[in-house]
Amino acid sequence: MNAIRSYLKGLQQTPFPPMAETYDVPEVTSDGPLRVVDMAARGYLQAVNVVLSSDQLVAMRQWGERMIRINAWLDVLDAGDDVDRAAAAMAALPDVGDGTEYDSATTVFDEIQALAVSQRKCDADRASLREAIAFYLAAVDRTVAGFTGFLQSCDDVGEQLRHAVEVARRIDGYRRRLSDIQKNSEAGSGTRPVV
Repeated sequence: MNAIRSYLKGLQQTPFPPMAETYDVPEVTSDGPLRVVDMAARGYLQAVNVVLSSDQLVAMRQWGERMIRINAWLDVLDAGDDVDRAAAAMAALPDVGDGTEYDSATTVFDEIQALAVSQRKCDADRASLREAIAFYLAAVDRTVAGFTGFLQSCDDVGEQLRHAVEVARRIDGYRRRLSDIQKNSEAGSGTRPVV
């Protein structure tokens, strides 16, 4: 049991999830058709910050839940031969209840496996979200650059405005996709798509 206790003590040292760096959202100073596109790009950056903040809250909650479970199992192990204390500590163990096959984790070995799987899923999903953000941010940058080039080659204001609206819709589509990824599969679900 000392090896298990040492392993749980190691898990207890898992660092708090690092804070996600948010993006600076510049003020839009352009005018005309470019303003429409710049506002859409600004909206994308604002959405990224909301998604990152929400994801951070989920990761912090999941970290706290794992710490509660680790501490509860350490209480069980620390009870040693004191059956009453061990029974009370076992009764205090929170349910896993996260929809995995480990919902009924009742042994410390099942719990260690469930904790490891939970941490791995959370880390993978957060990395996937960061990759999606970078992918769509690059797409937004390319789209804005393409529109800027279009403006230099087209003198028809009506055509510029029509194209600006199309580009703004495309950028808004990137924002919606990113928001949907975060909303439909929170960190730790193991279901986030890889971009």
